Amino acid sequence: MYSNITIDRLEQIDREREQTLHDTQFIQWMRELNVASRYIDRTPVWNAQTAMSEWDITRFRIPIKEQCM
Repeated sequence: MYSNITIDRLEQIDREREQTLHDTQFIQWMRELNVASRYIDRTPVWNAQTAMSEWDITRFRIPIKEQCM
């Protein structure tokens, strides 16, 4: 269903969304209906998840040696 969506179209959708979110009439409508009270922008979370998935902690591992008792 979505396999034919191009990067250009996704960017266009994102621009349209940003434009709508900054429209004063839309903001007023959201306030009147109290719709935006639960909206959370997930972009920072997705960016953090991507960064953490790319992070390689193996170079920071310190080998633990067994101590003699």
